[in-house]
Amino acid sequence: MVSQMKQSIRLPRNKKISLIVCDCDGTILDEKKNLDSGLKNVVGLLKKKKIDFSLASGRNYYLIRPFVDELRIDLPYITDNGGNIYQGEQRLVNNILPPEALPAIAAWLYHHDLPFLIYTDCSVYINEATETLQHFADRLNGLMNLIPYSPQIDFAGETSYKITVDSAEQGTMPGLVQAFFETFPDVNIKPSEGKLYTITSPEATKANALKQLADSLSVPLSEVMVFGDNHNDISMIEEAGWGVAVSNGEPDAVEAADDLCGSNDDNGVSEYLKIFIKEYIQLTHCDPVGLLLRKRKPLFPAVMLIWSG
Repeated sequence: MVSQMKQSIRLPRNKKISLIVCDCDGTILDEKKNLDSGLKNVVGLLKKKKIDFSLASGRNYYLIRPFVDELRIDLPYITDNGGNIYQGEQRLVNNILPPEALPAIAAWLYHHDLPFLIYTDCSVYINEATETLQHFADRLNGLMNLIPYSPQIDFAGETSYKITVDSAEQGTMPGLVQAFFETFPDVNIKPSEGKLYTITSPEATKANALKQLADSLSVPLSEVMVFGDNHNDISMIEEAGWGVAVSNGEPDAVEAADDLCGSNDDNGVSEYLKIFIKEYIQLTHCDPVGLLLRKRKPLFPAVMLIWSG
């Protein structure tokens, strides 16, 4: 049941917001993975006020697309922790892992008995799936090829934008992370949610993707508000002009944020935005001519394929 406790926000009265970007799991999705029930209506109100709205998630295209459609988002949206940016069905930016390093990375994880999923465009390679990883794979069954990993796989002709590792059964993960960095210095491995870690290109962060999204809309980062809950949201919380953490967020994400909203189980994001619309927009968005004249750049005129190497 959604809490009826009145929420206050600390947004400065002279702070202009032109773009709002939300994380999904743990932020606008509750513990049962249901969408914040007030958000669809709020997004419609924001559009009427000429304020853009989009998503930035660790989910891949197939798992975020239902929420993109439900919220009627026509702007580019961020997937795979910044690994990809899509608009509709079209991929606009693709930050991939170094192709020549992919077989070695997979072999290293396999050698250290780490359960993982390797995501490519059409397939998910699965090694010793834990309950959490199997749940991810099951949601993609029928949408992508699910292939058991073996060291004989060389990934010829394939590229990967994300590897998800489950450390739930590892008591020495900090040491393994350090060893991984020493072996693959041009690749990122960072905590994501719970016991999960994500391996990506160094360019594949929510902060970098947020910069690209804001730039394509000619919106200064100072006019961007973001919502998040976890380690993988911290970079964009710090990058945005106003970062908000949900009250159920990880302590590091809460510490990085400018403000706090209610929990994901209490429609925290939509309740916060209702106050923003009611009490702030009329004071800070009083230049409709300026909004109409704001020039936008072409939304990613060509697909960008990026990797480290």
